[in-house]
Amino acid sequence: MGPGGEGRAPGLWAPQRRALTTGLVLTITFVASEALAVVTVMPVVARDLGGLRLYGWVFSAFMLGSVAGISVAGREADRRGPAAPFVAGLLLFGAGLLFGLIIESSREASLRGLISNVSVLFLFVVPMISMRLIAEEQRTGTIELLLTNPVQEWQIVTGKFIASVLLVMVMVALTLVYAGFLFAFGNPDRGPIITGYDADDHQSVDQVEIAGLTVKRKRSTPAMSG
Repeated sequence: MGPGGEGRAPGLWAPQRRALTTGLVLTITFVASEALAVVTVMPVVARDLGGLRLYGWVFSAFMLGSVAGISVAGREADRRGPAAPFVAGLLLFGAGLLFGLIIESSREASLRGLISNVSVLFLFVVPMISMRLIAEEQRTGTIELLLTNPVQEWQIVTGKFIASVLLVMVMVALTLVYAGFLFAFGNPDRGPIITGYDADDHQSVDQVEIAGLTVKRKRSTPAMSG
């Protein structure tokens, strides 16, 4: 190590590691809070259900879901970066909180509140996905490599648009587990659930289109003004 600390490894809060450190701390905090919430609420849940028949399955399902989520998200993060798995985790975390809070406050086993509030979450989730489609390519310098392929520009834009829409729809499909709970313990009306999810899918597609047009507008404005 040279004089004045030269050659010292950068710390956790160094500029190049600050975002990664913040993301890891928030992720661990969310997971720990969720685990504590499950342990805290289970005695009340068991009392409401009138028995302990499914008590152990709650903890087993939580651990199995955590292991499966870590495996899938870790693989996707290594292949495509941590943005998509992290955004998907935030959406599912928010949807789960909304589902539990709405049922607790309304005392009604319904997806009406979840479906309407998931559309609000899209206002934050969809821009986080779609606004980086071209900007990230430009930041990393891979846009030149991408444009050297024997494809036209509209094909690149269409491919990124379809990938974003499919990613958002996969996130929405994962929330169907809450519909599974309703069908497992009751007999809800299928019509409102189907139309609600269909409306969320159409809204997500429209928001991806708007975000893509915004990016295209910002890219074309300097050239027009010049």
